[in-house]
Amino acid sequence: MAKKLKRAFTITELVIVIAVVAILAAVLIPTFSNVVRRANESSDIQAVREMNVALANEEALNGKPESVGEVADVLRGIGYDVRNYRPLVEEYANYWYKPDNRVILYNTETAEIVFPEEYEDVVVQNDGNWSLLNETYTEASNFDFEGANILQDDGSYDFSKIAEISPDPSQTREQYAGTALFALATQINEEKIENDVEVTLPAEVELPDYDWVPIKNFQGTLKPADDVEMAVISNLNLSKNTLYSESSTFSGSGEDAGQSKYNVYGFINTVTGNSTIENITFEDVTLETPGSDFQDYGKNANVLAPIGAILPDEDTLKGSTYDPYNVTIRNVHVKNATIRGFGRVAGLVGYIGGTKGDNIGVPKIATGSKITIENCSVENCTIEGGLTSQAYGSAGGLISYMVRGAGDDLAPVDEDGLQITINNCTVSGNTIKGLYVGGAIGWYNTPSATVKITGNSAITDNELIITIDIKDKCAGVVVGRENTVDTHKEDEYDYKGNDHTKKQILVDSGVNLSGNTCSVTGGTVNQATIDDDTETPLRYTIQALT
Repeated sequence: MAKKLKRAFTITELVIVIAVVAILAAVLIPTFSNVVRRANESSDIQAVREMNVALANEEALNGKPESVGEVADVLRGIGYDVRNYRPLVEEYANYWYKPDNRVILYNTETAEIVFPEEYEDVVVQNDGNWSLLNETYTEASNFDFEGANILQDDGSYDFSKIAEISPDPSQTREQYAGTALFALATQINEEKIENDVEVTLPAEVELPDYDWVPIKNFQGTLKPADDVEMAVISNLNLSKNTLYSESSTFSGSGEDAGQSKYNVYGFINTVTGNSTIENITFEDVTLETPGSDFQDYGKNANVLAPIGAILPDEDTLKGSTYDPYNVTIRNVHVKNATIRGFGRVAGLVGYIGGTKGDNIGVPKIATGSKITIENCSVENCTIEGGLTSQAYGSAGGLISYMVRGAGDDLAPVDEDGLQITINNCTVSGNTIKGLYVGGAIGWYNTPSATVKITGNSAITDNELIITIDIKDKCAGVVVGRENTVDTHKEDEYDYKGNDHTKKQILVDSGVNLSGNTCSVTGGTVNQATIDDDTETPLRYTIQALT
C-alpha cells in the first residue's frame, strides 16, 4: 500500500503568512509600545505625586529643605532612593524646584513639564532654582570636603590632599578627586561654596563618566598644588544630556531679542572678576550639543568652549557702570578634543566682552578690562559651530566671539577699551568648522577692543572649513570675520603691522601663520593676501555661491 505524503506549504503560502505577520507586527508593536509608555508615564506621575506629599509633610514639620541633598534624604525615607530610582520613561527627568519645594517631572526632548499639571506652562530655567534629582547631584550636594581633607583652614580647597582611600573601593585616587571636583562645582552652583575660592589640584584628575556639571560663575583661582607642575583634567564630557538648566544665560541685544539670548556651557560657564586659571591640561574632552532641550530663540546663540565666557561681574554695578575685570589664563592646554555646538564654539574661550539689555536696563560692558592668554595651546581638536544657526555660527581656535569691549564708539587703543593679549600661544593641527571661521578668533565685533598676538605664538596647519556657501561667510588664519573694519582692504586692516594708533588686531611679525588651508562646503573660496611681505593667504571669502 502506497504511503500517503503530507502536503507542505508552498512558497506562495509562506510569503503570504510572513506578510500577514509583518502587517500585524507593524500595527500591534507601536500600539503595545504606546501602552507600555502610558503605563510608565502613569507610574512616573504617581511617584512624583508621592514625593511631593512627603516634601509637604516634611516642610510642615521642619521647614523647607535647603538643598537637593536634603530633599534626597526625605525621599529616601519613603522608598525613593535617587541613587537607584529614575523615571521609567527614558526621556523624562525629575527636577526639584526650590522656591515651591516641589518635584517636577520634565520631558528632556520636548522641554515641557509633564507633571504637576499646574506647572505645564512653566519653563525650566538656569536661575539656580532647578536641581536635577539623581544620584550624581544629590551625592555631590552632600559631599563632605572637610572629611575628605580637601577643605583647608584658610578656606581654600586643596584636592592634592584628598584622603587616600575613597568611600567607593572601586575608585582610584584620581577618580575620587574627579568625583570631589564634580561636587565642588555642584556646591558652588548651589551657593554653598563661594565662587571666588582658591582651588588647587593634584597631577591627575579623572572626571566621572557622566556629564560634567558646569561651574556657572567662577571668580577665583584654579591651579595645581605647589608641588605639582601641571594638573591634567581628563574625561570632560558635556552632551545633549546636559540640560539648559546647567547653562549660564545673558542677553546680547536685549531681553526680548530673539537673536541674542546666549546660553553658555563649558567646564566653567562664565569667568569674571580677578580670576586666574593656570597650568591645566584638558585631555579626552568631548563637548557636544549641550542644551538640546532649549526651545526658545532657535538655539542660535548657544556658546560652547572649555571656558564658556569672560564677562563683567553683575554684582559690581555702580551707577551706570560695572567694575572692569582682569582675567589671566596661563599655560592652559586643550588636546585631542571634540567640541561641537549649535552656535558659537571655540577651542579655549567661547565669548569675551560685555552684555547688553539686562533686567535693569544697564549694559554690562567691558570698559577698562584686561585679559591675558599666554603659553596656552589648542592642538589636534575638532571644533565645529553653527549646527543650527546660520547667523551665530562663529568658530575660533582660541576665541569664538568678541563684542562690547566698551561703549558703542571706538575707544582709543591702550586706553579705555577691552585689552586682550595673546602671548606665546599655539593653535595647531585643528579642524575648525563654522560659518565664520578663524584660526585664533572666529568673529571680532567690537571696535573698542584691542587684541595683540605676540611672542612665539603660532597658528599653523589648521584646516578651516566654511560649512555653507552663502555670501559674506568667511574665514581667516587669524580672525574669521570683523564688523568694525573693511575686511577686504589691506590698508584698513593690520595683521602684522606696528601702527598702534588705528588698528585693533595686532599680530607681531614673528608669529608663525604657515600651513593653514581653507575650503567651503559646496563651493570655492577666494584667497586674499593681506600682508604684502608673505605669500601666505590670511583671508578667505566665498567666491562661488549657490
